[in-house]
Amino acid sequence: MKQEERKAMSRDFVLPELGENIESIEVVKLLISPGDAVTEDQPVLALETDKAAVEVPSTLSGVVKEVHVGEGDEIRVGQIIFSVEVQQEAETQSSAEVLPPKETQPPPTAVTPGTASPSSAAAARPASATAGVVQFTIPELGENIESIEIVKVMVKPGDTVAVDQVVLELETDKAAVEVPSSVAGVVTDVRVKAGDAITVGDVVFECESTSAPAEPVASEGPAEAVIQTTPAIKPAEAPPPPVRPATAAQPPPAGGRVPAAPSVRKFAREIGIDITQVTGSGPQGRVSADDVKRHSKQLNESRPAAAAVPTAGPPLPQFEKWGDVRRERMSGIRRKTAQHMAHTWSQVPHVTVFDTADVTQMEDLRKRFAKKAEDAGGKLTMGAMIVKVAAQALRVYPNFNASIDMEKQEIIYKNYCNVGVAVDTERGLLVPVIRNTDEKSMIEIAVELLRIAEKARAGKIEMQELEGGTFTVTNLGRTCGTFFTPMINYPEVAILGVGRMFQERDLEGNVRKKLPLSLSFDHRMIDGAESVRFLGWIIEALDEPLLLSLDG
Repeated sequence: MKQEERKAMSRDFVLPELGENIESIEVVKLLISPGDAVTEDQPVLALETDKAAVEVPSTLSGVVKEVHVGEGDEIRVGQIIFSVEVQQEAETQSSAEVLPPKETQPPPTAVTPGTASPSSAAAARPASATAGVVQFTIPELGENIESIEIVKVMVKPGDTVAVDQVVLELETDKAAVEVPSSVAGVVTDVRVKAGDAITVGDVVFECESTSAPAEPVASEGPAEAVIQTTPAIKPAEAPPPPVRPATAAQPPPAGGRVPAAPSVRKFAREIGIDITQVTGSGPQGRVSADDVKRHSKQLNESRPAAAAVPTAGPPLPQFEKWGDVRRERMSGIRRKTAQHMAHTWSQVPHVTVFDTADVTQMEDLRKRFAKKAEDAGGKLTMGAMIVKVAAQALRVYPNFNASIDMEKQEIIYKNYCNVGVAVDTERGLLVPVIRNTDEKSMIEIAVELLRIAEKARAGKIEMQELEGGTFTVTNLGRTCGTFFTPMINYPEVAILGVGRMFQERDLEGNVRKKLPLSLSFDHRMIDGAESVRFLGWIIEALDEPLLLSLDG
């Protein structure tokens, strides 16, 4: 009885030695918070040292009383990380709870401050239902997506979430997308907020589910979502210690999940390395950040040298000394556009030819059949008609519907025609793609163009609607502008720019409607004479719409 009446003791967990000559240590992620129950060997920190990324296990058991560091902090060996409240009897009970459950008992669930203990909660539930904490993580959203920014979080603690319910609005480096949940239950913790920059695999929220917890699912490949069962008190099986003597490198396990810390996986994704192809040098083939760097270096040395793409110019002056300024973070779409334009400008030798089309007859046709397009759910614009004309021109001149592979010294001719149309949105310029454009009528193109343009401006465009283009049409609009130099949408080889329509009188005094056209092309693939013939075909088709039927 006297032992039961002993007061709780407070003990501090300090950062242990992580390796020789490790000086700078950055906290990448905190895996605990005040009120959490922690056990020995449970990972509590993810750190980024000047040599590698490691997970640090706890050497204490108890309830976290206070956390003394935050994510992004620079810490040193011996510094206090967190304090735990320890009581001898409590420790004994906690140790008993983390033992592997018997076959007739459900796995332990998370205990948060102010809620019932696992034992009392289990007693209150029906015997046929087992509650578990499940995590919803950011799924794969598309190929080569590098940055993801949260625009809006649509759930909060206490909300009931259902499968397929939209829970997040994200802005990737290509588009804004809505993300549905793949888990159901009552939200207990939301770990992100609007404005956060996140990556694939990051935990978004936890929820209490009444269904039996599922096995953890690897997040290496594309998937709608990843569900991870995470009891607040982990089994006593300890993870590999963060630092061990180096062992012989082992190849990655065939068909299995590669052992690596979350920070190492994130690092591999950020530099474009497939972690399943990296040979680990740690115990049981565990992959470290050094292994990823070594693999990346080997890949770079095996590739032919390429022209450097400038990423930043000279340092900017201190604009603040001349007056007030306002700084805003670039959106994901704007960052990707800047990178893409810089890459295209450095890799592609641009040449632009200019000419004017007489669209008097085409404009008359547009007005005559505008009602038919409206009845079909579209809007027959000059832009939609030009998209059709351009698609037909690509069938006559296949070089403009191709791409260049300089590494393999090959030209890739596409046997399909997918015309992209540049759309101005609040988040930046997007290029939705109309697939099989050459097989569709002007009315069908008008309907689809209106649909994808509205989705793009509303931020609802889907990733697959932005991919697979073979040629692009961009329009300055009706307000101003005539000729301009549009930049090629790499890896395409040409782009058609449309200026503002204007009127002029011909030699007989008749008013004619003229449309400025600007064709930029990749001079590695297309010669000047061929570009003039291609643009001339488009001009003739706009001047004489019957050519579309005569030439197919």
